[in-house]
Amino acid sequence: MLGQILMFDSVQARTCLHHAAYYGHADCLRAILAAARTAQVAASWGFARFVNVRDEHGATPLHLAARQGRPECVHLLLESGAIVSAPTGSYGFPGSTALHLAARGGNMGCVRELLAWGADRVQRDSAGRIAYAVALKRGHGACAALLNPAAAEPMVWPSPLKFIGELEADARALLEAALAEANREREKKIFLKGSPPSPSSSSDDAGAVDDDDDDDEGVDVCSICFEQACSIEVQDCGHQMCAACTLALCCHSKPNPTTLTLLPPACPFCRSCISRLVVADTKAKGPAAAVVGDDKPLSSPRLSRRRSRRSREGSSSFKGLSSAMGSLSSKIGRGSGRLAGDSAFLDKLEHDLP
Repeated sequence: MLGQILMFDSVQARTCLHHAAYYGHADCLRAILAAARTAQVAASWGFARFVNVRDEHGATPLHLAARQGRPECVHLLLESGAIVSAPTGSYGFPGSTALHLAARGGNMGCVRELLAWGADRVQRDSAGRIAYAVALKRGHGACAALLNPAAAEPMVWPSPLKFIGELEADARALLEAALAEANREREKKIFLKGSPPSPSSSSDDAGAVDDDDDDDEGVDVCSICFEQACSIEVQDCGHQMCAACTLALCCHSKPNPTTLTLLPPACPFCRSCISRLVVADTKAKGPAAAVVGDDKPLSSPRLSRRRSRRSREGSSSFKGLSSAMGSLSSKIGRGSGRLAGDSAFLDKLEHDLP
């Protein structure tokens, strides 16, 4: 198989990776990518070169998967190092990116995947069109709404971070689910913008008392947002957060202006550099306070929902941090995970951190 995956057909100079992506054979694509990671392929081609190989029209496997509406194949290729905003040669329309091709077909799944991996919404093809204009011309209104440069920026998977690439499968699944949820909330705001608010009992709910508070005692609540359960742990220091706050923290890091590499984020509780994330083992921790060396006991993150509401109202420090984290998805810069806001926002975030 190793020799076959490097062969080109004689019709359009495509590899088996092109064909698997074109026809949406995700299982076949996984097998090919797994075989291509071997030493033989790496020595002769290099894995990154193989994933981004072009056919005679300048199309990569990612271009074909996006044009044919294969979101699972798009995800696999991006996860394996496909260049998200590479332009085509003569395939489709000259200079088209995978986002242009997905917009042309109106495939929301592919558009979501590409945006979540940093596809540039304002990159133009050889005719000067952005993907938004392509979606409008083809009559794909939902795609156009997501691709509109005036709409809120999507949250982008922080792939440049080394520990993100080394995540175990269960931790990665939690963070990917948080990313998808954050971008779904963004979509709801985009699609419902300008629509009249749906009838709700929000005013009545404000004064309502949750009768199930006593049943939720002992739930580990994230001490940043005070809303979701802790699911991710910083392995070095043991501090825990929910997946959404962990992802927002990773996306908050700015690239080093000298090297353009993404700086690893710091734990918001102890300011130590995060080098590894694992799934939080909440069952292993009891409600008592933990003692570290000769230091004073650290407060347990185990909170009831009733207590979390009191903390949300009474703690100005964490309330500010929670608000900052909640607004990160709208401030994250395109592609690189950088903040689009000014330095005042960063100063506020640093001030609120303990």
